[in-house]
Amino acid sequence: MKLNVFKIEQKPHLPMFLTVMSACDLLNRARIDQWKNFKGGYQRILNKSRFQWTKNSLLKFMIKGMGVFPTPIVVNLRKPVNFIQDSSFEYFEIGKIDVGDQEMWVVDGQHRLHCLSELIEKENIYGNKGNQT
Repeated sequence: MKLNVFKIEQKPHLPMFLTVMSACDLLNRARIDQWKNFKGGYQRILNKSRFQWTKNSLLKFMIKGMGVFPTPIVVNLRKPVNFIQDSSFEYFEIGKIDVGDQEMWVVDGQHRLHCLSELIEKENIYGNKGNQT
């Protein structure tokens, strides 16, 4: 899979990429590395109360709101990728990376991702076929 990205590199050889991708594409690649007893992994165990239909629930926000989250889902790629630069600016570059068939390990956003999965499965929304690249 090829992604158009903004590249920000605050430390040499530790780039951060910002991109947009379909919910289906992300769900197909996302893996959750949960920690237990404050050891190992990136994410705590899912809190089911966050998926109930309450004033501030994620489900309500996605159905009644704008359909996008105000905060990103952060993932880690554990294998190197090659960045092909298209443009360069003072603080960032624009280009492409090819992530191949890599898994994307969720660092932040497990609850938001689970919400998307529920909406696609139960409500049949956001269920497009994803990026065909």
